[in-house]
Amino acid sequence: MAGAAVRISNATQVCLEPGDVQGVNCIRNVPERTTFFECFGDTGCPAIRDTQGRAPLTHEGLKAFLRGTGNLRARGIERQDVVGIFAPNGPELAVALLACACQSIAAPLSPAATEQELAEAFGQLGVRHAVALVQAPSP
Repeated sequence: MAGAAVRISNATQVCLEPGDVQGVNCIRNVPERTTFFECFGDTGCPAIRDTQGRAPLTHEGLKAFLRGTGNLRARGIERQDVVGIFAPNGPELAVALLACACQSIAAPLSPAATEQELAEAFGQLGVRHAVALVQAPSP
């Protein structure tokens, strides 16, 4: 079986063959109880970028957000709670997904869904909380 290619950027690919020593060492060096949150670096390197020219959100900034405004525990949301997320594609959706995936159960839902579709999704998924991106009106 051929190795799996993992695209890191448009210019870089890393290919791991079955039994690849680097891949095995990488997997073996992951602590047993690593959380998704702990996987984020503590660097000023970009974690999330957008196409609108805004400054990228760094790994440090993302962690600071998750500890502060994005701390779902402080808002009464528990790990087993399902959080519906309504946001168009973009960096805000990425941050909301990461916040929910790190601290609860994320359930991204289409902002174009009808009221009936949302009611069905809430029931099917067991949504207890919702996060919605509200855009300010244009001047």
